[in-house]
Amino acid sequence: MTGDPMTPRELIAAHPEACDGGKAFAETCATMEELWDRCPVAPWLLWIQQRTRTLDRHAVEAYMSISGAGSHYTTANKTGISPALYTALAERASKAAGSTDNAAQYADRFNVEYEKAMREQADCVRSLIPNPFKEIK
Repeated sequence: MTGDPMTPRELIAAHPEACDGGKAFAETCATMEELWDRCPVAPWLLWIQQRTRTLDRHAVEAYMSISGAGSHYTTANKTGISPALYTALAERASKAAGSTDNAAQYADRFNVEYEKAMREQADCVRSLIPNPFKEIK
């Protein structure tokens, strides 16, 4: 894509339904290229591509291969990750915390493991899908 007709702030302004975390992150980026390169959450990358009409068949296939079959976002599972990954993260957090009895320590470890998994997925997406906002030079 040549040019950068929209900024991250304009994207968020045009789509008030964006999650609070995504909005806060977008505010830290000056350009769409930077937003793509730094985005820490794979489902946010999909959301960005859907809203900017840069999503193509190759990208959809890449997202599906990473997620295992598409988004797992539901009212009960607002993480957007598969139940299998959620269970694996919970097990890793429980081992790191020593048990699930220490709720605060367990919650902290789960959040660390979740953020790490989201960054890994986002990096995987970027390895499969070139930045659609990078100017061709």
